[in-house]
Amino acid sequence: MPSFLQPRTKQYVLPSTASNKPEDQAILTIRVDATAQDLMVSDETEGGNIRKTVVLLATLIEKWNYTEPDGTPVPVTTDNVARLSPTDIQYLEKQLEADLKSSTGLDDEEKKA
Repeated sequence: MPSFLQPRTKQYVLPSTASNKPEDQAILTIRVDATAQDLMVSDETEGGNIRKTVVLLATLIEKWNYTEPDGTPVPVTTDNVARLSPTDIQYLEKQLEADLKSSTGLDDEEKKA
């Protein structure tokens, strides 16, 4: 009988913090096996590509180590993901594209078909 597999996750250190001491690096755990539902949410988002990427990232990020100055964890939301630098967003987008291609064997044009 078929069953749904647990999605794979990967940890990424954001480039904007990569040269910091380990305790000061931004570390994100992201699901690298996007589901059709994840992609639908992104496709249904109004706006340009960056907005769709931010929405998709907010869906795929399982956890991160961002905290408020008082130590309270910052929740992963679309608004908070949008606070990341453009360099970090582009880095994550490229990593996820490579992971999706390697897990499906499809390139971007084939995934759209």
